[in-house]
Amino acid sequence: MTGASGRLRPDPRRKARFREIARGIVAKDRYNRKYGIAVDTAGAIAQALERAYRDGVRDDPAAAVQAPEQDDAGPLEWALIPPRPRDAFWSICLYTLGRDTDLPRDGHLAP
Repeated sequence: MTGASGRLRPDPRRKARFREIARGIVAKDRYNRKYGIAVDTAGAIAQALERAYRDGVRDDPAAAVQAPEQDDAGPLEWALIPPRPRDAFWSICLYTLGRDTDLPRDGHLAP
């Protein structure tokens, strides 16, 4: 479906993947700066943009694949959850379930 401007709606999975790539670039830049390692953030961003361009719609918007509709009633895909709530939820799960994966569970959170 298109918006008011005639542009295609962005694919949420691709957007989430691009955000993770951007977070990785920023984290690597911070780490390298902290430990005095050479930083090429502009090069990493340029590579990510080139990859995004190759993966995205180039010159023919008619060939674009429409993003699938999200089912509001179903579970949310893990990659579509923003990183801070995702990390918080993961920490809660580890605290509740523990790190021992050998314990039998009934398919739900059980103490």
